[in-house]
Amino acid sequence: MAPSGDLFEDAPGPSTQGDQSPVEATPNAGFEAPRDEPTGSSSGSFDSYPFEVWYRDDTRDYVDEDPQAWVDPEVKKMSSLLTRSSALLGMAKAICKHGPWSVRVSPCRPRELVSSSLSAEGKPYFYLYDTLHSKLGIKLPFSHFERAVLQVLNVAPTQLHPNGWAFVRAFELLYEDLGKAPTLGAVKVGWTSLYSRPKRKLFKPFLASYKKFKSRFFKVTPGDSGPNLLVDCADRSFFPLTWTHQPTVSITVDLKDLEDWEDKFARELSELPLLPSAKIIKGIDYSSRALRDLKRKAAQMREATDETSDAPSLVILNEPAHPSPIVGGTDDNSSPRSNERPSKHQHVEKPIAGSAEVNKGSHPSNDFQWDTLLSGHSTISSVRGPPSLLGQAVDKGLASSSKSNKVKQLRVVGTCKTLQQYASYSLILVRAAEKEFGRLEFQNRSCAERAEKIEIEYLNLSKAYVEVEVKINSFRSANAALEEDLQKTIAKNKDLARANFERDMVVDSANAEAGELKQKNESLEASNLDLHEKLASAKSLLKQALEDIRSRDQTILA
Repeated sequence: MAPSGDLFEDAPGPSTQGDQSPVEATPNAGFEAPRDEPTGSSSGSFDSYPFEVWYRDDTRDYVDEDPQAWVDPEVKKMSSLLTRSSALLGMAKAICKHGPWSVRVSPCRPRELVSSSLSAEGKPYFYLYDTLHSKLGIKLPFSHFERAVLQVLNVAPTQLHPNGWAFVRAFELLYEDLGKAPTLGAVKVGWTSLYSRPKRKLFKPFLASYKKFKSRFFKVTPGDSGPNLLVDCADRSFFPLTWTHQPTVSITVDLKDLEDWEDKFARELSELPLLPSAKIIKGIDYSSRALRDLKRKAAQMREATDETSDAPSLVILNEPAHPSPIVGGTDDNSSPRSNERPSKHQHVEKPIAGSAEVNKGSHPSNDFQWDTLLSGHSTISSVRGPPSLLGQAVDKGLASSSKSNKVKQLRVVGTCKTLQQYASYSLILVRAAEKEFGRLEFQNRSCAERAEKIEIEYLNLSKAYVEVEVKINSFRSANAALEEDLQKTIAKNKDLARANFERDMVVDSANAEAGELKQKNESLEASNLDLHEKLASAKSLLKQALEDIRSRDQTILA
């Protein structure tokens, strides 16, 4: 993503972790993802890029049986805190730009890793950190430039560190704000960052230490209506959806392969100071006008240095007989819009004077209007233009040897009066400068005190925020434990209710059997009484029969 040269040396540099395998993307060949990637882990680019790409060497990954062996252990320790749908209310709308775009968001399962691979069945999805839209302003659908960056780096959205996303976003905004279209021409696999190479940096990191983002990710799937933001009609993903084990570790661009406007713009950016990406993303204090002012001031300083080295420092100005207007020029770089590429914002700038003149005259000036000259709105003075060009105009006025004749015309008295006038206006200028700079110094001290107070308040608020977040997390943990205990209690109550129901059924069955046995017992008792009566009757009959037999025996014996 960076040419080998002045400007883009702060693009990703070669990683020091492991060997690297080179892949060269030529202008006639489209970008291809590394081999043996899982489904949904990489996608081909629909464009071609003129640069050389170096991927991470993954030959050792196939030795280990663990399919996630290439993932950094720190990544495996992190699971998402967004495991409830209530934590994602309004998130689907917040992460999408205004338009027909729609997606569905869903929480992660407990212990679900951000590096998990897609299943062969089901809808495609990818993970997204909530810090991308809340702090960096990155929303779906990804722009063509952002998708191209993911394709060329061969990383999923969560595989690129937020500071890397900030670099991409600031780079994109800087190009668009200056009327250009962003262009790609211009380790143990953890959170990939766009490291800056030594000797040249373009942006300061968004945050020096980006924390607390690794455990706040969620799933994004295509919406029920509107265009699909993940895959095209041929089911090709617009960018890698899951983590890849062959991310790009180095990209080199040859300046000769760039277009003329890209080469020129890259060299212009190389002259800029170190820009804070946070201010560019937030739109604070930085715009195309501010950048052009920096460039214009640098050019004026170089021009003033060149001219003062050749021109004399002592200058005598004369009042002209007929003041002539000066035609002011405009800076070529101050045009509000470039004709080469569309601009996202239109910045209108005031034209500045490109030259200043010293008018000639034959009489000395006795009432030279230095106050209006120093304010930049002189109408009669012999020098016109912005205050920044005053010294240049004065030096140009008597740079030639022909001006020395004016001293002879002024003679001693005129020369002394002119010098006295210069001394008076110098004193006035010094006092005005002391007053103005004293006020600026007071304002500076006041701003510094306010900034210090704001920083203290910010630190206190940050501390309070951290404490509140810790309490909220502890409350969430306690709530989760209580919910788990409640579920267990409900399950136990259900088991007890089921056992009571079964016991009641058994008791009812036993009571029914007891009733039947009671009836049988009563019938048996009645039968027993009948048997006793029959037995008694039989005994009486037997007794009578025995008596009859005795009587017969006695009769026979007699």
